[in-house]
Amino acid sequence: AMEYAIAEGCKIINMSSGSSQYDDVFHTAEHLVIQKNPDVIFVSSSGNRTDFNTITNPSTSPAAICVGSVSLLDRELSHFSSKGPQGQWYANRPEIMEKHMKMFGEDMIKPDCVAFGGGRAKKETRPEEVIGSSMTGWFEGFYDGRFDNYGGAQGTSQAAALVSGLAALLVEGKVISDAHDFKSIMRRTWNKEKSIE
Repeated sequence: AMEYAIAEGCKIINMSSGSSQYDDVFHTAEHLVIQKNPDVIFVSSSGNRTDFNTITNPSTSPAAICVGSVSLLDRELSHFSSKGPQGQWYANRPEIMEKHMKMFGEDMIKPDCVAFGGGRAKKETRPEEVIGSSMTGWFEGFYDGRFDNYGGAQGTSQAAALVSGLAALLVEGKVISDAHDFKSIMRRTWNKEKSIE
């Protein structure tokens, strides 16, 4: 799907696939596609697995913009949002993580940014927080009882979509031209080292 979107001329690709990290970034198909296409901005949801070291593919790629979810009401990370600094594969191999940190620097530490994705900071807190999304399938109508291809949802997928929209506006306004530019702007507002202490 990523390759098809590139072939169709997409310059910003929003992804919410969220598979478990199964190898290092040099041996994951998603990272290889992202790395080969530096002019395309790949925005990916961090995953909804709650714990540390649960970042999912393709967000583990140092070249992807990995997005976590924050609660609009609480101004804290949503209870479900996957946390870094990377996926489980790297957590089990700290020596390789250290080696790849020397190669990629801060780009290895995920997420790269957060956006409103619904979901409160503490599970079961009321009122529930959802983000309006277009949708089809089994989840449509879960919150509003209507089947109109639109509804409320929560997750890092919703947060990633907001960041994709922001990236599109920044590209259109000639503020950024690639993912590196976007991350540089984000780094001015968030110190990743403090976030993982």
